[in-house]
Amino acid sequence: MDTKENVHQGHRARMIAKTLANASALLDHEKLEVLLFYALPRKDTNPLAHKILKRFGTLDGVFNASAEDLKMVEGVGDSVAGYLVTVGSIMRAMLKQEEADVYLKKFDQSKVLAEKLFKGSMAERFFLLLLNKNKKVIARIQFDDDNKNTVSADIPDISRALYLHKPDFAIIMHNHPSGVAIPSREDDLSTKKINLLCELVGTNLIDHIVYADGEMYSYWQNGRMSEIKRSADVNKVLNSVKGDM
Repeated sequence: MDTKENVHQGHRARMIAKTLANASALLDHEKLEVLLFYALPRKDTNPLAHKILKRFGTLDGVFNASAEDLKMVEGVGDSVAGYLVTVGSIMRAMLKQEEADVYLKKFDQSKVLAEKLFKGSMAERFFLLLLNKNKKVIARIQFDDDNKNTVSADIPDISRALYLHKPDFAIIMHNHPSGVAIPSREDDLSTKKINLLCELVGTNLIDHIVYADGEMYSYWQNGRMSEIKRSADVNKVLNSVKGDM
């Protein structure tokens, strides 16, 4: 066994140990890299994981991609594409079963879900929950930021999700792993941007919940959603654009 192969096997062993210790602490590309170990048992999967994630933006994008789209990434053949498509299919089936009866009609129901999503997580996560007219969860879109300190909502991905699911309502949830449940200026800006996107497609963004160590801050409960909707009214934006033309 040559030195390169020894180093490769040592890296895999360390990644498996890291996964077993705390899989939720892995970065997105690391999660994908570990998954690819089993599709490509004799190759370094780190570069390919980066390529795939760069192409599709998020893990949600990767596992919702078709085999044909996956194979457009250099290094992805039938084996890897088939593996990822299968994992994605399993994830959707589990999510569908898990969320079959999830309704967020009351704030207490949102609190229970936020606790479930974030309790014990050391990485910052961002969720966009899409609801139908009965406030039943029809989709849960997750965004993880690689630097673990800030989550930048991916506007194109959110736009695609809103277009695809056409929800009546939406709720944002994200956590502050090493802070307090007080929204930052960046949180306010993200809320305004997403509210504008929602208004453009007829979706009502009803809350943004910030979670930190069991404590929660609700934009809706604190009257902040009303302020944001007044300050980021899509009709005002469109009228200002028309005035500049």
